[in-house]
This record gives sequence, structure tokens and C-alpha cells, in this order.
Amino acid sequence: MANFFDEVVARVLAEFRGVPGLSVTIPRASQFWQIDPLTCEAVFRQLVKEGFLTRTKDGRFYEARTADAAGTPDPSTDPGPLA
Repeated sequence: MANFFDEVVARVLAEFRGVPGLSVTIPRASQFWQIDPLTCEAVFRQLVKEGFLTRTKDGRFYEARTADAAGTPDPSTDPGPLA
């Protein structure tokens, strides 16, 4: 049985896969998925680490393959805090 964190990761992945071009910030994602900001930040950090999401300098998260296709700059260098 999956734990809460894994369930949230699965929900976020499904949403990004189901809505091409989706981009969100931590505060907006937290509100949208109704999860606390710290959990949301941990989920997004994990998805960036796994290479599924990319974070831009303005704090928006995109599906990595969508960001690459759109020519969005690769923020894989340390973008700083996620907040």
C-alpha cells in the first residue's frame, strides 16, 4: 500500500501528464492539490530530482519534456529555495 507522499506524487504526475503545458508555482500547486506547502515542496523537489519536472528561475514548474520542447531555459543548476 502506498503512503501519503507516494499518493501525492502519483496525483501530481497524473495531472502533469493529463494537462500538457501545465505550469505551477508551489503556492498555486499547494492550493490546487490541497496539500500543505511543505509537502508540496517535497513532492516537487522529488520530481525535479527524478527528472520529471523542471523549475524555472521565476519558480514555475513544468514537465521537463514540455519545457525542453518549448525552449524554456534549463534550470538544472541550483535554482535556490523552492519557495
